[in-house]
Amino acid sequence: MRKTLLDQLASLRAERVEAVSSQVARAQQAAEQALARLAAEVEAQNKLEQMLHDVAHREAGLLQGGGLRAADLVQQAAWKIQAEGQRQRAAQATAQAKEAVLQAQQAAQQARAALAVAQAEARVAEEAAKRQRNRLMALHQAHIDEENEDRFAARRAIQPRE
Repeated sequence: MRKTLLDQLASLRAERVEAVSSQVARAQQAAEQALARLAAEVEAQNKLEQMLHDVAHREAGLLQGGGLRAADLVQQAAWKIQAEGQRQRAAQATAQAKEAVLQAQQAAQQARAALAVAQAEARVAEEAAKRQRNRLMALHQAHIDEENEDRFAARRAIQPRE
């Protein structure tokens, strides 16, 4: 039996489901990568904070013990300014990573919604094609039955009666 338009539509809808499934996988992978980047940024920020805390603690000990000179104090002030810049950059990188995670998760959610729609459309198209095939088969069978009845009637008409 040749393919009907509804069969072709069902095939197209099934292909769309496959394409959208690939999009979902890519979006999910992007979300996972964004989460990994966020974790790395948070870890880097925490390491920076720990390092800055350790350095500040050591310098405070040296300052209390009188082990710092005037040049050391000037260098410490410059270092604090640099450290604050590093903190701001780390905080900004972490904020950007959080935003990337949010966007990636939203994209993945939209892809999953598109997949659900594509699957529903594919089911509807397949069911319509199946109903049409069943109707065509029923019509074909009725035509065959009608032809058989006509043949049987014709045979009875030409056979001699006993």
